[in-house]
Amino acid sequence: MAHKIFILESSSRNPDKHANRSEHNMLLRTLFGHCKPAAVFAGVFFICASQSAAAIEWSQLAPTQVPANEFRIGIAAHDVGAFGKQEEEGEDYSGELRLALPRWGWVDFLQHPRAMLGVNVNNSADTSAAYGGLSWHWPLGRHVFIGFDFGLAVHDGETETIRTDRKELGTRVLFREALELGVLIQDKYTLSLRLDHISNGHIIPGGSGSNEGLDTFG
Repeated sequence: MAHKIFILESSSRNPDKHANRSEHNMLLRTLFGHCKPAAVFAGVFFICASQSAAAIEWSQLAPTQVPANEFRIGIAAHDVGAFGKQEEEGEDYSGELRLALPRWGWVDFLQHPRAMLGVNVNNSADTSAAYGGLSWHWPLGRHVFIGFDFGLAVHDGETETIRTDRKELGTRVLFREALELGVLIQDKYTLSLRLDHISNGHIIPGGSGSNEGLDTFG
């Protein structure tokens, strides 16, 4: 079992959500030159991948040797607006368990993902979520890896609302996807940045028909 810690940030609740954004979003915009985190993260993600392509035979890629079973803790900026507008505030405190799966046929077919269960708890009484699914990791050299998650999430936020300070997520159950860039430390710890997104994709039936989505980065 290993421990994982995300990049930490802190901010205070802003009483005026529309006049000023919370400190974590202001910090993100300052650091990233007013670019959306999705664009910045994708740029770093693909630059690292392209630089490693010359040294790695991609046909031989296997999941990097991160610890097979992990317990992760972290904190992330909430509703950073990577794929939409920012409406909610605060940070998300997260806990996550990742477990190696038996070598079943479908696990081999899917390139050996790990199972994951996690929770994001918002500290400003906005949307929190529990999620589960599958996670993949691939090496970019000896100590750097990229990751991708896919699964489902269940949230306690709004499915339909006229409030401008809450996300209208459409359905209670949402798809969840995440991109990750991390480093392996002493063969048993990992440290990473992750951008995750939950939405219904206008695919999950029922609900209000809205699909604003929610992004966290940390």
